Amino acid sequence: MTKNDYDNLKLSRLRESRNLTQEAVGKSIGVSRFTVIRAEQGQSASWDLLQNLSSFYQISIFELLKETKVST
Repeated sequence: MTKNDYDNLKLSRLRESRNLTQEAVGKSIGVSRFTVIRAEQGQSASWDLLQNLSSFYQISIFELLKETKVST
């Protein structure tokens, strides 16, 4: 997924609000801290990564996805 598909800033805020490091989050979900960094910077995040992060933070994955407007 790209930066336009998910709220990368929300990922950072969720982690920071829990006083966690990117390395701690990565270890908890089985990825490197660089993967967490890239996701938080909006560079890239797979669907599986977003699912794992939403589960880790105990939120719905839909809370991480940005709304898309449908024009009629």
